[in-house]
Amino acid sequence: MMELWITQEGKLHRLKAPEAGCWVRLTEPDEKELAWVKATFGIPGKDLEGPMDLQETPGARVTDESAQILLDVPALSQGVDGGFQAIPLGLVVKKDVVVTVSSRKNTVLDALTAGKGPVPDTASPVEFVNGVLAAVARSYQDDLRKLDARRQEVETRAGEQVAKQDLITLHNVETSLIWFGCSLKANVKALEQLRDQLSSSKFCQEQETLEEAAVEMNQAAAMTDMYREIASATRDLVADLADNRLNNVMKFLTSMTLVLAVPTIVSGFYGMNVNEDSIPLADLTHSFLVVVVLTLVLTVLVIVVLKKKKML
Repeated sequence: MMELWITQEGKLHRLKAPEAGCWVRLTEPDEKELAWVKATFGIPGKDLEGPMDLQETPGARVTDESAQILLDVPALSQGVDGGFQAIPLGLVVKKDVVVTVSSRKNTVLDALTAGKGPVPDTASPVEFVNGVLAAVARSYQDDLRKLDARRQEVETRAGEQVAKQDLITLHNVETSLIWFGCSLKANVKALEQLRDQLSSSKFCQEQETLEEAAVEMNQAAAMTDMYREIASATRDLVADLADNRLNNVMKFLTSMTLVLAVPTIVSGFYGMNVNEDSIPLADLTHSFLVVVVLTLVLTVLVIVVLKKKKML
């Protein structure tokens, strides 16, 4: 899908035909759309096809006439409930036009077209790229907070019986944080490459703004490391609580075995096929009642001892 946008009066508006200073957004483009962009703006095919590869590594390349930037942006994982991953987003600046390419829709560019947050000016390609870079960093930070909120929900329920879904949720959070950690580190390196390659006068004046975008990206990377450690600590907590519950259950079952062993042993003695003269208390009128009472007394004593030792 191809969309054409331009900034007018501080808002983005759709175009039917390309104009100078417009933004060409390619999302899951077909060969016809890629061919049209190549022919219209003279952009090399590899700059447009690179972001379509989910395994493509972030990086930057600046020449006297154009700039090509590839970043990883957060996106919902397909087939994983509430999980996140990172997908490539390519930005190409050429002839006062910005072209973005992604293999699927992403919240970063969707937020720009919906007018959420600052709207960069497409008439200034470098300013627009800076706006996209800042939006990418903010998107990571927002999604990190969402992941931490889900982790906190699991942690709140950790004192109760942890359900299977809670463990799956915690696993998805940790997996998403690993995605984010690797992607953000690669993004920081890509921005460093972009900063080092800013040799033309067209880009040099924007170097300070790029530094701000790099700071935002570094902050997101630091947040990811922190949240990943917290998520790991939460998983350890859940595992420790599960082990503690299992230990309590085993201790209770062991104690109940000891309690039930008393009447079992007594009834076993009196159930032997021996001469009744050799059985204690057999000559009493209420011998059965006496044996039952003594058994109950012994059982109660065992329960009291186990209670004092906090085994029941």
